[in-house]
Amino acid sequence: LKGGDGQFTPETFRKALHPRTRYQPTQRVVSVEQTANIGGGTIWKKAALDEIVAIAKQHGLVTHMDGARLLNATVATGISARDMTAGWD
Repeated sequence: LKGGDGQFTPETFRKALHPRTRYQPTQRVVSVEQTANIGGGTIWKKAALDEIVAIAKQHGLVTHMDGARLLNATVATGISARDMTAGWD
């Protein structure tokens, strides 16, 4: 999904969801990258991550957070890895 600094917004995510039909592929997963490599290492805000995971769960999607640089985000924000990934599969 498109968004600034390699991140999409919860609203962009919500708008990208579609009902299950035989005319479109089934949506099964949402994935984010913490930190966003395409955005030069930008850090997702915790509130955005929480909202995205909540939307995904409401729609029965699996969630994945690529955490190759997760510890960079935890050091920069002071948010523990456990809290940063809360709710994500």
